[in-house]
Amino acid sequence: MYAICIYLLIRDRLFDIERLITCNDENIALVKAYLERLLENKHRFSIINITEFRESPGRNTKSFADNYSKRYRRRGLNKIRRQDGIELQMVELSFPLIQGYWLLLG
Repeated sequence: MYAICIYLLIRDRLFDIERLITCNDENIALVKAYLERLLENKHRFSIINITEFRESPGRNTKSFADNYSKRYRRRGLNKIRRQDGIELQMVELSFPLIQGYWLLLG
């Protein structure tokens, strides 16, 4: 399911991506295998998780999600500040759509 959602987010922008960094919510080996099957090996970018990215030489960084969550936590639920948030990319999901990709992965 995780790989399907990532695929639906990036499928129209494959040539704009240099490196795909996933969070540690799921097993990276499975996510990578499923993504490669969905992308039909037509991608030119590496797929790594945030732990591998943090361990790469010279990196001492947190994920973008860490930065966003810290920012929103500091702001609290102030109604005026809530309007200045970062627009999220929404993906329309339905059971038949997920089921179609799930069956494709077999």
